[in-house]
Amino acid sequence: MKTSIDPANVIALIPAAGFGTRFPRQDKGSHGSKEVFVLGKDANSEPVLLIDNLLRHLRKGGVCKAVMINRAEKEDISAVLGDGTSRGLDIEYLITSPTPSSPHTLDVAYTRVRSTAVLLGSADIVFEANSAVTKLLTALGWEDVDLVLGLTPTMSPERVDVVVRDGTTVRKLVIKP
Repeated sequence: MKTSIDPANVIALIPAAGFGTRFPRQDKGSHGSKEVFVLGKDANSEPVLLIDNLLRHLRKGGVCKAVMINRAEKEDISAVLGDGTSRGLDIEYLITSPTPSSPHTLDVAYTRVRSTAVLLGSADIVFEANSAVTKLLTALGWEDVDLVLGLTPTMSPERVDVVVRDGTTVRKLVIKP
């Protein structure tokens, strides 16, 4: 049996407390957080940021609220995105000290999101599936489903975390250093 998940009641959880060591930059001397790295300009000559792809898909899927987990040193993210109004959704920030891994970073938000449906997003995963968020939330509404992974093939598995699966069963997670 399926239940309906209202995307307006979903919180997008965005970990952004890392150091971006795997993020290739054209300008090796550039500073700032990769989440707000400028990729180019849109048709109105406004900057397009790395995180804009994720935020656009969240909006299209009806998600209205995001919680970003940042380190204090990454204040440029909140300075650029503000409360999210300019991106069409409400953004709340949780600040943490450096953590050893993404799971530890996500744990910072546990008390904030524990009774809510959560959609985990990553600013540096750029995708073009226009209905991805809707499909994920639909699958999450299926009976006996607690976790849904949105996976995409990659041409560079040596540069990303990899999920090894057999059909719909996850067999192994390979986390890159």
